[in-house]
Amino acid sequence: MVKHALDHPLGDLPLREKLRKLRAEKGAGAKVVMAFDDVSVPLPPMYDPDIRSVIMDLAEQYCVEEGITDIKFICSIALHRFIRPDEFRMICGKRLFDKYHSTGAMFNFNAVDKEHSTWLGQTEEGECVRVCT
Repeated sequence: MVKHALDHPLGDLPLREKLRKLRAEKGAGAKVVMAFDDVSVPLPPMYDPDIRSVIMDLAEQYCVEEGITDIKFICSIALHRFIRPDEFRMICGKRLFDKYHSTGAMFNFNAVDKEHSTWLGQTEEGECVRVCT
C-alpha cells in the first residue's frame, strides 16, 4: 500500500518523478529532508514496524535509486523533549537508523532554535515563517 501511495499519489506526481525533476534541476546538489513527528503526540500505539519507518525506508530507497544521497531525517519536536536514539530507531527503523544517525543526518529540530533556522518572512496572514537549515 505504501509503494502504491508513493507511486500513485492523489493529485500530484509520483515520488520518483519528483525526485528525477529535483535531480535534473540540482544535479549532485539535490537534497531531500524527511520530517516526522516526535513520540509525545497521542498516536495510537504503533506495532512493529512503525508505519513511519515503512514509508521513510521506501522513500529513502527511491532517493538513492534516483541518485540522491544527501538525505536528512528530522524529528520536529516543537517544544517537546528531544527524542532519544532508541526512539529514532523505533520511528525510522533499524536500517535507516544504522545508516544515518551516527553521521548526524538524523536529528531533532527544536522549533524555537533560531541558531539552526532561517527566517523566510511572513505569510499574507502575518504568520512568521522559519525553516530548519
